[in-house]
Amino acid sequence: MTVGASAGTGTFTNNGATINTEKTYGDFAASGAMDTAANSVDKYTYFSIGQTTTGRTITLPTPTTSPTSLFGRIIHVSNIGSTSFTISGSLIMPGYTATFVWSNTDGVATGGESWQYAGDGGGSGSYIQNQNALQQASSNFWLSGTGRADTSILTPTIDTATGVALNIGTSGSPTTTQININQSTVLASGKTILVLHRRYSYQHQCHWFTHRRHDDLRHNKQAAPNLR
Repeated sequence: MTVGASAGTGTFTNNGATINTEKTYGDFAASGAMDTAANSVDKYTYFSIGQTTTGRTITLPTPTTSPTSLFGRIIHVSNIGSTSFTISGSLIMPGYTATFVWSNTDGVATGGESWQYAGDGGGSGSYIQNQNALQQASSNFWLSGTGRADTSILTPTIDTATGVALNIGTSGSPTTTQININQSTVLASGKTILVLHRRYSYQHQCHWFTHRRHDDLRHNKQAAPNLR
C-alpha cells in the first residue's frame, strides 16, 4: 500500500492499534545471519529471538528492494531468551526490545547502507549496560565527577590518568577508617615505600619487608627509628 502520489505527499492516519505479526527464532548456537531477507526483513517488522547461548552476534540481512536508495525501513527485535546477544554493535539484553532503521550513514550513493540502532545515537555499545552476565566488548567510560559502587569493583589495575599520586581514602567526608590488605603485597624492585607514624616519618629504598605484628615493622636493612 502506497500513501501519496510522490515523496512528501499524503498522510496515513491510524485511528486504531497497530499489530505487527511476530516472526520467531530460537537460540543461535553460533554467530551469523538472522535469516535471509526474503524470509525476514522484506516482509516482517517484528522479530523475537529466544537466545540461550552466550556471546553471539546476529547479523540483520540487507533488504532486497533497492537497498541503496530506499531508506527508513523499521524493524523491532525482542530478546525473549535468557542471555544477551549483539546486533549492529548493540547489546540486546533478555527481556528488552531494540528498534533498527535501514539508513544511509555516510551520505554516499553506495557503501554506507546499514541497519542502525534507533536509540541514543551509536547504539547500546555507546553506554554502560546494566548487566554483568557477560563482557560488553569495546566499551569504555569516563566520568568527570564521582563514581560509586556499594559492594566491590573488580579490576587488575588501578592507576591515575596523569602523573599524580593515587590516593586511597580522603581527609574529608566520608573518611576511610581503615585499609585492610588481605593478601600478600609486593613492592617492585627499586621502588620506595613511605611509612608515616605519629610525629615520625621514614622513607627507605627496600626490596622486601615483613610486617609480623601490627606494632613490629622489619625489613632487610634497618628498622625505622621510633616506629611502633
